[in-house]
Amino acid sequence: MADKNNVEALKIIQEVQSELTPIVKEYAINDNSSLAVASALLGTLVPLYKDVFGTERTAVMMYKVADDLACEVPPKVRIRKKRIPRKKKK
Repeated sequence: MADKNNVEALKIIQEVQSELTPIVKEYAINDNSSLAVASALLGTLVPLYKDVFGTERTAVMMYKVADDLACEVPPKVRIRKKRIPRKKKK
């Protein structure tokens, strides 16, 4: 991840995103093509991260992304509140 104080890195991010967005929109016209585009981008990006961060830091970063996404998903299971009996005063 780029340092938010690194103005040069932020400029590069914005430039790359502005160049990629029209290409992505051109190819991602339905669910299947959107998945293909996402796979192509991941296939390019993950090796870049591994080259810079190494395998372990890249894996940690991907886990954090997955955790953030998991937090957006509402739980499917209702957890029943367990009644805890109060101790009787003597």
